[in-house]
Amino acid sequence: MNVGSASGLGGDWGLAAYDAAKGAVTNLTNAMAHNRVPMRRFDEPAEAASVITFLASPAASYVNGAHIRVDGGLGASNGNPHLA
Repeated sequence: MNVGSASGLGGDWGLAAYDAAKGAVTNLTNAMAHNRVPMRRFDEPAEAASVITFLASPAASYVNGAHIRVDGGLGASNGNPHLA
């Protein structure tokens, strides 16, 4: 599990180095996901339900406006084929 920042998804004024570092964490996480995914199966209902349960809980009180993919890593790809 990697923890980044909203700055990894968009730029901030005067923080180019910080934004670049956080963007690197975001893309590293996506690249590492390719070691496991796509998981070659559909999700189990309980897997999606656990994310929904978390988002509905007080523990997710600061999660707002986030797009959380529960797709087994399918969305981690940029669409390029595996060449190696």
